[in-house]
Amino acid sequence: MVLLSGCGGSRSRWDFPPHFPRHWAIPSNVPDAALITFHFPPPNDIYGGEVRRAEGRLLLPDADRPGGGWFRVAIADVDMGEDDLSQNVRFAAEMLHGTKYPFATFTIRGIAFAGDGPNGNRRATGHADRPVILIGDFELKGVTVPLEVGARLAVCSKRYGTGVRPVFPSLRRRCRTVSADRSHGLQGQVRDSGAGVALELSGEFQLERIVSTFNVFAPASDEPDADRVTITFRFALTPEAPSAASR
Repeated sequence: MVLLSGCGGSRSRWDFPPHFPRHWAIPSNVPDAALITFHFPPPNDIYGGEVRRAEGRLLLPDADRPGGGWFRVAIADVDMGEDDLSQNVRFAAEMLHGTKYPFATFTIRGIAFAGDGPNGNRRATGHADRPVILIGDFELKGVTVPLEVGARLAVCSKRYGTGVRPVFPSLRRRCRTVSADRSHGLQGQVRDSGAGVALELSGEFQLERIVSTFNVFAPASDEPDADRVTITFRFALTPEAPSAASR
């Protein structure tokens, strides 16, 4: 069983303001809209790398739907900081075997909001940074395992309340107001030609027993849980029309 990075609290809903966008995506026109890092536990934490590109969509929950979405990275984008090592990790059969399994994917089946306050509810206008639990399935090398991820969802919008500085340096000056656009079914637009960040999704989780579960090599160590990998992620998300989200 893959373990979640706990975010605590009871599970509850988040009451969004009227017309707040439900459909979000990682923008393809922003080079640093995604950052994923991974590493093994000490003393093998020198073995690690990053991915600076990802695809994905997020559907926020409402009264009738539990929310959902998906995020995926191309194995070919894994960077270990050294060309020969990166190539080996990407494509060797005992590593990620990217020629046969080109993507790692997290499919989200539900989103739970950690409660705060007596009734566990808080409007986005009053609290722009919320702990959430992403409930779904993670697939790597053709193996799918259940996964719950503790994360934080931050609103970056003058209209919906913010004191949250964007985590992506090139986007810090691009945070703009989210406005209702009735021509897209009340879908919000970012007033910056699609480049401004409106939501930031970040978190950390661990993949346990990667050798036996995914048949991925781990550095030799006498330490317990040596084949555990810690993965952190930060995604910038912008509003998307529901018609685009269904594609």
